[in-house]
Amino acid sequence: MKNITNLLLASAVLIIACKPNYQSELAAVATQSSKPVRVVELDVKDEPIPLTASGIISSKSQSVLSFKVGGIIDQILVDEGQSVEKGQLLASVDLEEIEAQVNKAQEAYAKAVRDLERFKRLYADSAATYEMVQNMETAFEVAQSDLQIATFNRRFAEIKAPASGKILRRFVEVGELVEPGNPVFNIGENGEDAYVLRIGVADRDIVHINLEDEATYTLAAYPGKSFTAKVTEIAEASNPMTGTFEVELTLDPTSYIIKNGFVAKLELFPSGFEPYYEIPMAALVEADELNVKIFVLDENNTATETEIVPIDIRSSSLIVPTDELPATSRIITEGSAYVRSGDQVTITTSSLD
Repeated sequence: MKNITNLLLASAVLIIACKPNYQSELAAVATQSSKPVRVVELDVKDEPIPLTASGIISSKSQSVLSFKVGGIIDQILVDEGQSVEKGQLLASVDLEEIEAQVNKAQEAYAKAVRDLERFKRLYADSAATYEMVQNMETAFEVAQSDLQIATFNRRFAEIKAPASGKILRRFVEVGELVEPGNPVFNIGENGEDAYVLRIGVADRDIVHINLEDEATYTLAAYPGKSFTAKVTEIAEASNPMTGTFEVELTLDPTSYIIKNGFVAKLELFPSGFEPYYEIPMAALVEADELNVKIFVLDENNTATETEIVPIDIRSSSLIVPTDELPATSRIITEGSAYVRSGDQVTITTSSLD
């Protein structure tokens, strides 16, 4: 805010100072008992103040799919952009090594079963100790667990769609060697809320946004066309990297084709604003990082320099809470360069140039 207001003040001073007769005009006006000024009367407003932002459209529910075990990819059955059904086989790795591990675990398990039964018989005939039977029971449980692990890995040596949706990305090709957990597919799930738009919002704006707030957005793919969305999630904590709060908007259904990665320009209408005044930027006299100063007139047309704290800054105006100023306030918008606090002024509708 400091940079913006300082820039505006500097620009205003430069424009006035460049006038050929600025010094003489200032001296002439300063000698007048009542300074001519132009004013604006404040009106209470309560309509939402649009918040503009940009974001990338993506599927609300996305999953990165990978193999539980490593190996050489044997087959890939889908391509990017292809729709898939829940449970559909998408890819698998070569099973030769995995099948050998399963067979090895099965044989070890079968041997453990036989050994355990034999030692139980020997123990019943007093030809083996109870400790030996316990050791065989332990060997049996280990072999059983190894078989479960091998069977589990065999089941996850292939990738199936966890839900109906669309393949957004494919990261590998047939014949590649992949490690366990390496991304193979990125899948976006279908649903009524299939596409969302996420934006980062500053702390001064997040306090005004509520769930179900409405927004409109445009896409470069459809020039001149506007679409609608609603706020469905609001982050409770800021992103430590950016310092902004993430707001998720769910896109309303449309007959137009929407794809992951589309860049949207958004205009969000927060519903959390209390009644406010919109003060023209021309009224600004001085500003720092938090406050701005303006001249307010009383009923006797006496100017008083007043410090206020805006809640938002727009391109040509300041948004100020109603409790910052009386409801009947009139604000000087032209002529403030010649006015000091306590001066009597004359209101004019003529240009002061």
